[in-house]
Amino acid sequence: MDARAALLLKQVQTLSEAGLGRAVERPAQSVEELLGSVAGRAGVRGVGLYLATADGILHWRGERLSELVGVSASQLDDAATGLGARAYASFDGEGDLVGALVLRGEADELDAVREDLSQHLQAELTQRGYLSAVFALAEAVEEQDEAIAGHVRRISGYSAVIARAHGCEPEFVRAVQLASPLHDVGKVAIPSEILFKPGKLSDAEFDETKRHSAEGAAILARGGGAFWALAAEVAGSHHERWDGSGYPRGLSGEAIPLAARIVAVADVFDALTTKRIYKPALGIEQSLNIISEGSGRHFDPELVDAFQRSFSEILDVKTRETSA
Repeated sequence: MDARAALLLKQVQTLSEAGLGRAVERPAQSVEELLGSVAGRAGVRGVGLYLATADGILHWRGERLSELVGVSASQLDDAATGLGARAYASFDGEGDLVGALVLRGEADELDAVREDLSQHLQAELTQRGYLSAVFALAEAVEEQDEAIAGHVRRISGYSAVIARAHGCEPEFVRAVQLASPLHDVGKVAIPSEILFKPGKLSDAEFDETKRHSAEGAAILARGGGAFWALAAEVAGSHHERWDGSGYPRGLSGEAIPLAARIVAVADVFDALTTKRIYKPALGIEQSLNIISEGSGRHFDPELVDAFQRSFSEILDVKTRETSA
């Protein structure tokens, strides 16, 4: 079997743990049909397959779409020990693939599983209303400063790349990708004359800007649920430093939530490489050196390693989201 087609399956125990609330919508009669349909959609770069036995035990396999296109249904069947049955894909409002689900088993049992998944989907759609509102706040902050146009999209992309390179679970990567653009949402509470001051901030003004971490965490925590708790951690802790010299709480090492440590690297790299009202953009090599020098002081050393290993992907994100 082609190595591309091998499925290294990870067993998960519950539907909610698998994050399947957003993985059921568009049916296909086979895996081959599903992948062919997905491959034809502009902007789709990756696919996650959920493989479920009739007893509800779920397995997950994620790949870049380019590595799955051309893989036959029979190859997938062999790799998944007889996978057959129904396939579903879910797309977001912009037509990009969110996830895919493949179910194996008797028809009535599959219908029961799908009904359970559909309930998860409805619950998530309710949450998305709040998510849309908070994203609007984040983009409102960005739009006030043309110099940082694209910042939230780049942070999202960088954070996903770093998390994936670090070996994080796919569902965590997805959560960080969604939560990271909200890291500075608390800036809506900071006076614009301070936030966009062209010169150096006074000590009092700098202390005022620091409030955005706690303000953002408070806004996001009101969303309720695991995703919003993670988003609140990111907003509240992305200015903490590995050595304990950051703010607002002076956390150090692994006491800083992992998602916040990831976003810290992404945020600083974007700040270094883009022009801001108070500074010019630095070159890529100089910015990379600054990130490397911050390992063990500002940043988690393992995440700096992940950043360096995946740097070509980081640059791809920068190019794509800067020109968007």
